[in-house]
Amino acid sequence: MYNLIFDMGGVLMSHNVPGCIVELIRLMGEDQMRSVLGLCPNGEGMEHSLMEDFECGRVNEADFVEKLRRACPAGTTAQQIVDIWNIMHAGIAPWKLEQIRLWHEAGHHILLLSNSNPIHRQDILTHYDMSSFDQCFYSHLLGAQKPDPKFYDAVMRYLQQQGWDTLPTVFVDDLQANRAMGEQYGWRTYESIEQMQTALGI
Repeated sequence: MYNLIFDMGGVLMSHNVPGCIVELIRLMGEDQMRSVLGLCPNGEGMEHSLMEDFECGRVNEADFVEKLRRACPAGTTAQQIVDIWNIMHAGIAPWKLEQIRLWHEAGHHILLLSNSNPIHRQDILTHYDMSSFDQCFYSHLLGAQKPDPKFYDAVMRYLQQQGWDTLPTVFVDDLQANRAMGEQYGWRTYESIEQMQTALGI
């Protein structure tokens, strides 16, 4: 039996960061988009940026959307901003959620560890069945992003509270820095679900 911890974007959710960036640039221009938002090409926020503040819960959804809307042409609506932001989500392949369901039924403990924000969290909960996850950790609710140790400490506290901390813990994340921090906590790490399946034979 394992504690199986999954990242969302890049592991479960396919990313379409370029599509989101193209639409933001179309509305506000590249310089304005980068200076206002601070969005990196991999979908992460630059340090001390609006993007990072949003994903760490320091800026709420209404303020985030309004700051972007003000940088756009007159007449741009809040819903347009939300719709463009959700372009970043290109979908979760059904087989991934089905496999997670089977692992959960087999007795493995399933956790989500995601650098996320209220808009993307709502999009996930609206379109996908997350009932096979025992616990979901979102950066904007924890006030920290991976690879900040505070994020991992919260997971370890949860595992201890559940009495699962003695079980082998596996962490799947597409970013090396996030995996490296997980390894400091004794977690076995993999870049993809397929790589994990091959290594563990499950």
